[in-house]
Amino acid sequence: MTNNKYNWQKEIEDLHDFFELWLAAKIEKTENVYSQFSDAVDDDFSLVDPNGVSSPRKELLAALYQAHGKRKNLEIWTKNKKLLFQNNEILLVSYEEWQLENHKESARISTAVFIIDGSKANGLRWLRVHETWLCLLNSKLKLLILEN
Repeated sequence: MTNNKYNWQKEIEDLHDFFELWLAAKIEKTENVYSQFSDAVDDDFSLVDPNGVSSPRKELLAALYQAHGKRKNLEIWTKNKKLLFQNNEILLVSYEEWQLENHKESARISTAVFIIDGSKANGLRWLRVHETWLCLLNSKLKLLILEN
């Protein structure tokens, strides 16, 4: 299931690299720089976060723009990327997003829908993302210790 016209793995990595740099203020807070995100998402883009809250594109764009520099110690990486479905118009993928901030690790599994769009850098536009918290063994152990 590969196609040389788009690179979904790189698209996931590029966007999450942007998030880390933006949130840590390692890149400038300008509309031009921010367009790396705003141009990557479709007009109908929406995100369901790990807590079940659905946010439309306009709301996300405003919130993320204002979050510039608010998480200086954040590290983000992705792994276990899988292509679940593709046709001539869309791709459905899943991946894990991991974050480390101030010695606290969190993880979520994301399912994303891409629209194939040859005008974009990696040939794709983000249409929808749905995130769910991953339970971490270390967190479960801490809960067991605290309960006893």
